Amino acid sequence: MPLVVKYETSRIWGPARELLGVCKTGAAISCALNDACEAGAGFVSYSRSRDYYDKRVNHPLLGFRRVVTGVDQLDAGGWIEHFKQVPGGRGWQSSMVATPELRLVVQELIGSSPLPLAMPFQRVLLRDKDRLPLPIPDTREIDRMVRAIDQVNEALASVDVRSLTGARLSALLVRIFNGDMSRGGRFYAVGSSWQNVPGDVRASVLLDGQETVELDYSTLHPSLLYSEAGEPLPSDCYSIGNWPRQMGKRALLILINARTAQEAYGALARSPVMAEYFPEGQDQAFAVAVRLIADVRSVHRPIERAFHSDAGARLMRQDSRIAGRVLGQLLKKGIVALPVHDSFIVKTKDQAELEAAMIEAAEREGLKSAKLGRKGKGEEITPNAHSLHM
Repeated sequence: MPLVVKYETSRIWGPARELLGVCKTGAAISCALNDACEAGAGFVSYSRSRDYYDKRVNHPLLGFRRVVTGVDQLDAGGWIEHFKQVPGGRGWQSSMVATPELRLVVQELIGSSPLPLAMPFQRVLLRDKDRLPLPIPDTREIDRMVRAIDQVNEALASVDVRSLTGARLSALLVRIFNGDMSRGGRFYAVGSSWQNVPGDVRASVLLDGQETVELDYSTLHPSLLYSEAGEPLPSDCYSIGNWPRQMGKRALLILINARTAQEAYGALARSPVMAEYFPEGQDQAFAVAVRLIADVRSVHRPIERAFHSDAGARLMRQDSRIAGRVLGQLLKKGIVALPVHDSFIVKTKDQAELEAAMIEAAEREGLKSAKLGRKGKGEEITPNAHSLHM
C-alpha cells in the first residue's frame, strides 16, 4: 500500500515525539503503518528518491526530507521492519511494516476516539502515462466536480466503516483522470478502505454497525459499447462458444482496454486465467489467445471497432459520471454509499433506493437496459417498477 496521509494526526504529534521519538511526519507514517496492518495489507511502500517528490504535488507532511527523516527515526527506534531499496533499484520502492510494539503504541496514542479523516490535499488529480501530475484545467466543470467530491467526503467523514474484525475501513475519496479530463475520473479511496480489501471481507463490511449489500452493474463496459452501437446486448457477453466463461470474460475486457492488437494477444497469453487452463507454456498460450480473440470478434462484431483502441479509459470516464450521479442522488435522500468503481455498498435497508439510483444514473448516460447484480451472491437483479420510481 503506498504511503498517504489518511488521518488528521495533529493531536498525537506531541505524544508521538515523546513515546516514539519521531517528528510530525513520523507520527503520520506510524498511523499509516498501523492502518495497513489492520486492513490486512501490512507493508507500506515509499520512495527515498528526491526526484520522485520533486516531480509530484505532495501533501505538506510528505516532502522528501520529511518522509526520509520520519522513516529513519522509526527505523532507528526499532519500530519498523525496513526494506530499504538501493539507489537505482529498477523501479522498486522501499517498504516498511509496523512491529507489534509500534502498533500497540499507536493504538494507545489514538485511544478510544478515532482520528478524524483528513480532507485529501487534492480532490481531482490528472496524471500522465508515468503517473506524474499534469496541470488541472481551471474550468467551471472542475469547480463543480470538486464541490461534489467535497459533499460526498463530508458524508463519508460522518460514517463508520468497519470489517467484521473491527478494522477501520473509513476513507475519503479523490478522482483520478489519465492523460486528459476525458479519460478515467474514477473515485479512489485514500489509503486503506473498503476498496482494497478482499471480496469476502468487503461482503461483510459494516456501515455504522449495520449489515450492508453491494450491487454492481453487470458487464458495464460492454453494455455501454453496445448502447453506442445501437445494438441489443447479448444475454451473456462472456459466453464465447465452448471456451470457459472466465476466459471469454478476460479476453473481451482485454480487447476493450488494449491499445493495439499485439498488446491484446500478449496480455491474454500472460493472464492468470490462461495459465490456469493452458499451463503448458507461452508459445501455446499465445496460439490459444489468437484463436480465442478471433472467436470474441465473431461474437461481438457490433462493437468490434472499439477493440484494441484504448477504449477502456474513455469508458471509465462514462462509468465515473454514472458513479457520481449515483452518489449524489443517494446523498439527496440522506444515504451514504461506498463506491467501488462500478459497484456500490449501502446499508441493506437502503438496497431498493440504491437500485433506483443506479438505474436512473445509467439511463441518463444513455444506457437503457442496465443489468444489476449482487456482489458476492452471483445474483442478477431485475428492479421492480416501485424501485425504479422511488
